[in-house]
Amino acid sequence: MNPNESWKFEYKQLIQTMEDMGYPEEMGKKIASSLGSETMIHRMRVYLQMVQPESPEEIGDELTALMEEREKWRDQAETREASEYYNRFLYERRPDSDRDDD
Repeated sequence: MNPNESWKFEYKQLIQTMEDMGYPEEMGKKIASSLGSETMIHRMRVYLQMVQPESPEEIGDELTALMEEREKWRDQAETREASEYYNRFLYERRPDSDRDDD
């Protein structure tokens, strides 16, 4: 299964899970679209299947938590990338005699 097919599978599975719980298809589509990635959609689906939340508010809370986690991961990745760039910049500016070539 290629990545696009895998994403579509998770997307459809989340919508089906939401419908099986009595929620409208549109709600499942909005949640899946908000989460975006296959991994996050999968995590939401597993949460719904395992926890069986009793209210839309509980689903909304989990959606918020997943989105915050995704944003934190993106910030960390961005920070790591900037740090690597900065360190590479500093290393390349050092005179050859100061470099440690071991």
